[in-house]
Amino acid sequence: MKFHAIVPVKTLYQAKSRLAEVLTPAARHALVLEMLERVLRTLRDPAIGLEVIWLVSADPVVLEAGAGWGALALHEVGGELNLALEQARTAAFAAGAEAVLVVPGDVPLMTPEDATAMTTMLVAGADVVIAPDAANEGTNALGLRLQASIPFSFGLASAMRHQAEAAARGLHVTIYHSPTLALDIDRPAHLVRYRALTLERAAS
Repeated sequence: MKFHAIVPVKTLYQAKSRLAEVLTPAARHALVLEMLERVLRTLRDPAIGLEVIWLVSADPVVLEAGAGWGALALHEVGGELNLALEQARTAAFAAGAEAVLVVPGDVPLMTPEDATAMTTMLVAGADVVIAPDAANEGTNALGLRLQASIPFSFGLASAMRHQAEAAARGLHVTIYHSPTLALDIDRPAHLVRYRALTLERAAS
């Protein structure tokens, strides 16, 4: 099965606004690029076997940085996350993908094993694979076969919406729980945990 990945990233001035109380704009921009580099380097692991990693964003700085880390830059035209993902999915399937992994750029602790587990589930017969956040509400990664044409519903309670859309179409859904994928960096407490876990990894 030919797999592509899609990594969406907001413009730097929009990203991580909920961290404004603890980070300056420059620090938030640096954090976004740091997390993106981690995600892209993880997805480039040859053990995963991804043919293309699409980076979709309206920010030229993000696209240039991502291209340097091995992603194929796709300039966002929709102006909204779910529209951008639809744009990227269309491009991926037109380029020969048989399944896609959607991985937001703010899950920096994701491992190659996470991605491989999700692709394995798709190969084994799942049409949709959902990796929820720690609260089991948001979607921190999403795997889709070509025929699983559910609409993207990223946002509040997206894991439940993605599951409902798949069920309504009679698609086989698998839920993938992962402590490394469950942490997305949206709030100060998430940032503190991310920094602590990063230090632990570096020391081990």
